Amino acid sequence: MLVSLKGVLNLKQNKIEGGWGWRLSLGLAGIPALLLTVGAILVVDTPNSLIERGRVEEGKAALKKIRGTDNIEPEFLELVEASRIAQEVKHPFRNLLKRKNRPQLVISIALQIFQQFTGINAIMFYAPVLFNTLGFKNDAS
Repeated sequence: MLVSLKGVLNLKQNKIEGGWGWRLSLGLAGIPALLLTVGAILVVDTPNSLIERGRVEEGKAALKKIRGTDNIEPEFLELVEASRIAQEVKHPFRNLLKRKNRPQLVISIALQIFQQFTGINAIMFYAPVLFNTLGFKNDAS
């Protein structure tokens, strides 16, 4: 028993000490994070966000640029109207707690909690690997 335990400990120490695998995987995982960071810095404001912040003319110019035409007046007026209506709403998060909105709020929170409790995400992710390991063919998973 002591010999086998000692062998297992040596095996684990060898796995920890050697190899570039963890360094390579950790370094490669940083590439998408770096691309997302650069992309977030370079992304431009949307016409809707410009209008919401009161920069209406800049929003109109951005919409013209996106659509590639000068005939954007109906869509632009819709954006301005939607922004006006959105600004009229007072205390949007307090409105979520009102009695008429409680069923939707409770269901949305409970759905996320029970999804995590059941572990369905892990099952869906690992099921193909598990079935292949058990000897089933690819189409079984």
